[in-house]
Amino acid sequence: MTFLELKDYLTKHMRMSHVYQPVMIKRLLLEQGKAKDMVIAFDLIRMDESQLDYYRKRVNEMVGKILRKNGVVMKQGSEYRLNGFEQLSPEQIGVLIQLCESRIEGYQNKRGEAIWQHRDASRTPISGSVRYEVLKRAQGRCELCGISMELRALEVDHIVPKNWHGQDALHNYQALCYKCNANKRDTDATDFRGLPMMYEHREEYCLFCSIEPKRVVAENNLAFVIEDIYPVTPLHHLVIPK
Repeated sequence: MTFLELKDYLTKHMRMSHVYQPVMIKRLLLEQGKAKDMVIAFDLIRMDESQLDYYRKRVNEMVGKILRKNGVVMKQGSEYRLNGFEQLSPEQIGVLIQLCESRIEGYQNKRGEAIWQHRDASRTPISGSVRYEVLKRAQGRCELCGISMELRALEVDHIVPKNWHGQDALHNYQALCYKCNANKRDTDATDFRGLPMMYEHREEYCLFCSIEPKRVVAENNLAFVIEDIYPVTPLHHLVIPK
């Protein structure tokens, strides 16, 4: 494609249901027009915060916890430090890295690919048409927190989890953003599909519902902000959930 053709595709003709296309095109541009599928896959993983959140939890709740208990590492905020690293020589560091690689290789040879299948067990890919119906029913919003799909990627979640014998069927699907879906995991069967209707409920004579639009100084899909009539400090504002 010529520059103008590719520019025209990116700006006018590319229909997006996710970030995959521009991520792949960007990688190909950075790699002189060609890149291996694994390299492109790594780019997508780096963009997928749900993947990062999943493994961040494994770091903090599993491996980091064990290594702290055994005195191997310490944690300061979100940073881990290897105890005694300052006393290691470059040669000793090299030996220890080789030992790590040897233990990794030995475990992979013993267990095979099964060690990476814990996230995909019994998963059936959800078709694009079914995904469309779920997102259309949810009106493009997370059915738990209400955030728009324009602000955060939405995923199709099993209401009754697969490991509870939940069905791969439209009635068992709901739309959750990747953060809500990651937090829900497969230990809960709550149906959140009726939750957005709560946003339409209004108490009679509700003070917040009758606020004049001219008082609103900031607003998004979930809340709005007004100046406090009786400020306690300068710039005192109220954030009111919708």
